[in-house]
Amino acid sequence: MLRFSCLASLAILAALAVSAQSLDEVTKASGVTGGFVVQLGCGDGQLLEALSANPRFTLHGLDTDPNAVRQTQERLRAAKVYGRASADGWDGK
Repeated sequence: MLRFSCLASLAILAALAVSAQSLDEVTKASGVTGGFVVQLGCGDGQLLEALSANPRFTLHGLDTDPNAVRQTQERLRAAKVYGRASADGWDGK
């Protein structure tokens, strides 16, 4: 349960990070060194791409907007991390 809480906290804090440097600072400060991260409302996938720099994370983005999902998938494929990082649609419930 503690590990899940740490990952949830990491995801929330990471969403507030505005640059790769501050994202790195957030992940280091959290003490979480890897795991499974789900981002609800992944938008264009920028945060997932940034988090994918750490190969210890398995990432999954979810969004209600099919265009955002497509954009995220394209971004992750271009970054050559699709598979370890992925995106899909969801109904928001």
